[in-house]
Amino acid sequence: MEKKRYRRKTYRRVGVSFAALFLVVSSILLLVQSSNMTEKMDAAAYSIQKENHYDLVSYDDDKDMSKQEYRRELVQYCNETFNEYSEMLLKAGLYSRVLLLDENGDVVLRSGDVLCVADGDSEYYALLLDTYFSPEQKELLFQHFHDKDSWEFSGDFQGFLRDTYQLVPQKITLRTETAKAIVFDFETQPSPGDTPIVIMQGEFGVDFLVDSCGEYTAPPSRNVLENCEAIARHSFRKCREWEQGRSDPFAFYDGAFAVAEGFGLGTIAAPIFYESNEVDIISIHGEKYYLVFGMYAIPPLQAFRMLWEILAILFLLCCFLVWLTARNFIKTYEKQLALEETRRNLTNAVAHELKTPLGIIRSCSEGLLEKINEKKRGHYLSVIVSETEYMDKAILDMLKVSEISMRERPLNLASCSLCALVRAEAARFEPVAAEKQIRLEYNLLWGFEIHCDKLLLSQVISNFLSNALRHTPPGGEIRLTVRAEKGKPYCSVENSGEFLEEEAQKKVWDVFYKADSARARTEGSGLGLAICREILEKHGFAYGVKNTENGVVFWFIGEN
Repeated sequence: MEKKRYRRKTYRRVGVSFAALFLVVSSILLLVQSSNMTEKMDAAAYSIQKENHYDLVSYDDDKDMSKQEYRRELVQYCNETFNEYSEMLLKAGLYSRVLLLDENGDVVLRSGDVLCVADGDSEYYALLLDTYFSPEQKELLFQHFHDKDSWEFSGDFQGFLRDTYQLVPQKITLRTETAKAIVFDFETQPSPGDTPIVIMQGEFGVDFLVDSCGEYTAPPSRNVLENCEAIARHSFRKCREWEQGRSDPFAFYDGAFAVAEGFGLGTIAAPIFYESNEVDIISIHGEKYYLVFGMYAIPPLQAFRMLWEILAILFLLCCFLVWLTARNFIKTYEKQLALEETRRNLTNAVAHELKTPLGIIRSCSEGLLEKINEKKRGHYLSVIVSETEYMDKAILDMLKVSEISMRERPLNLASCSLCALVRAEAARFEPVAAEKQIRLEYNLLWGFEIHCDKLLLSQVISNFLSNALRHTPPGGEIRLTVRAEKGKPYCSVENSGEFLEEEAQKKVWDVFYKADSARARTEGSGLGLAICREILEKHGFAYGVKNTENGVVFWFIGEN
């Protein structure tokens, strides 16, 4: 329960820290990108407005043109003007809507509503999309422009001409290079004064087809376009007030843009909302028309759309760092818990191991002091010496475990023969084995070199043999094996006798652990296998214990 609570707390704290770091870094990236985009918007807006805030274009001088011809020229002028500005707007990432208004503020043309058509003689005509095209047909038309990746395409037009410049369609055929022609059919009827017109191999221009949306933006939403149109109409009203002498000509011109709200960091600043405008005044036979640009953008949102992949990678990186950092904290905490548990167990084990010999020594000493049974004086002294040696060995083994586990003794690594090590250690135990009527059998595959600390690894083999001798019944056998295991040297010591329970196999490497849960006095201090574990782990060798058909085998796998 304590581990789970600490785990949750650690992930929460680390997660909050990295979330704050992610937000700070993301905010800085968005702020810098927004600032860069704002500079581009400033340059584009200033380029449009640098000469005059109001440009007057007059067609009154040409007396040979009729009013209808003037209006057709007006459509051409609108498209040329929009085409001139559109590239700058697109590169700057500005949304825009362009309106052609009369003096009363009524819409004559609106971007997103007009398709410009030119015949072979470069005569321009206007086709109102919202009037004749269904939403599905407009979507298909836009898709064609998108697929063709061009501002213009060729096609045929069949229908009527109204007021010398406005087209009323009956059939439109768009030609493509890689696909079949796209045909639009319309159920329209001519009005009085309309004249039939057929345009073959005409050019259909995108100049005035859609509202501008920069290369770094998504298609404009209704609210964005409404904002653009509101800015354009506001500019128109201010322009009319100026013409009527009711306002300063620059009363509404706040530099290149007007900022509703903004944010910044040091010398880096970026607006949340970016607005700009442009008005061209056009005169035809005394009638004024106003070509008005309304430009609008949300730099932070557009910056996010540019950087979302980087931000996504940054977010995943932060998640990975949260997991990695929290895991390291948890591992350290669990290691501390394990060390604390080991310390408590060691303290209990030491107290239990030393309590018995100290009790025996005390009893014998009291017998000597009180001169009880003087005939056993030599026995009492022998017992005291024996128990003192037992405690001395236990303390020395504990110091050895501490020395190895604390990494105080560096390894003296060298290559040596594993079979020679096993044979040398086994030779030391042959007299004891013969005395207990235990057979030592060898299955040694000579020729294996192992990279190790020879002295420490000899102690591992010695402890394995000592443990095997203690648990092998008279008449049993101990088998020593050296062979290859997946190309690495493998060594095992197997003894016949009782099996180890599964729980005992897990704890047999612990300090002072003995299979007898009552901790009955047996040979050995209970530290031999703990020393083996520390030595093998310090070498980085795999090791283990398992039951076999005849008994138990202890093994390790070294490095060449």
